[in-house]
Amino acid sequence: MGLGPTQLISALGVGLIAVYWAYDGWVYITWVAGEVKDPRRNVPLAMVLGVLAVGAIYIAMNVTYVYALPLNEIAAHETIAHAAAAVLFSPKAAFWLSLMIAVSCFSAAATCTLSGARVYLAMAQDGIFFKRMAVIHPKWRTPAFSLIGQGIWAAVLTLSGRYDDLYTYVILGMVLSYELTVIAMFWLRWKRPEIPRPYRCTGYPWLPGIYVIAGAAWILNTFWKRPVVAFWSIFIVLLGIPGYLYWKRRGRKAVAVE
Repeated sequence: MGLGPTQLISALGVGLIAVYWAYDGWVYITWVAGEVKDPRRNVPLAMVLGVLAVGAIYIAMNVTYVYALPLNEIAAHETIAHAAAAVLFSPKAAFWLSLMIAVSCFSAAATCTLSGARVYLAMAQDGIFFKRMAVIHPKWRTPAFSLIGQGIWAAVLTLSGRYDDLYTYVILGMVLSYELTVIAMFWLRWKRPEIPRPYRCTGYPWLPGIYVIAGAAWILNTFWKRPVVAFWSIFIVLLGIPGYLYWKRRGRKAVAVE
């Protein structure tokens, strides 16, 4: 018995969790924007070119998989690239392709690690996180304590669930943050129309409006189809609120004393 239209769309929404995970690196350039030369030009350019390049590579890979394997075999394999390479070339070639994919995963992890630490650095510099996270290593000129703290927290999360649970934690939190960011853009343009806006929002208000609607539908679908994992994802995010309020209050007291 086939799926109805509503069930099919809902299942597609769950499948998009892993797709969003694969594409989510597009945002990393914004985390290091403070260290980018001519960010007004280069940050949007890097985002657009990065998404186009990754999209082209992913589409080409999927066309190759469909060419090499029938759909029922694609659904049966967890390592599709390995299976497709074995059919098109040889088992030995499939091994080397799998090794190349593993190496590329390490490079992607390195990018996330280096850029993610800059977020905690910026938070600490703004007075809403541990001051130690703002310390720059005297020799390597890197946010060493941010990198160490991030590694420890990543290890804790690794022990908290299965791999598919972990990337659902991450992607739901990230998409929620994107939603709030776009909503904040509407809010600021309404409340503060006079402030400078160095970055243009192409297609405003229709494109960001469509994004908010689609993103909200995806978030609600994730809560519907994977409620337990979605709950823990949001719970982990909400754990940061008491800390934020504490540091904001302490910052106001420090200003008052001065």
